[in-house]
Amino acid sequence: MATATRVGSSRKFAHYEVVVSDSEQRRIALFTSSAYQLDQ
Repeated sequence: MATATRVGSSRKFAHYEVVVSDSEQRRIALFTSSAYQLDQ
């Protein structure tokens, strides 16, 4: 299972952390990412 959490954000930027766990709820992977929002 994967769970994504927004760990911080501002008007244009957001930072996310995704934790992947196995069937016994052990963390097997961690992914962090940044996103930039364009004007629409």
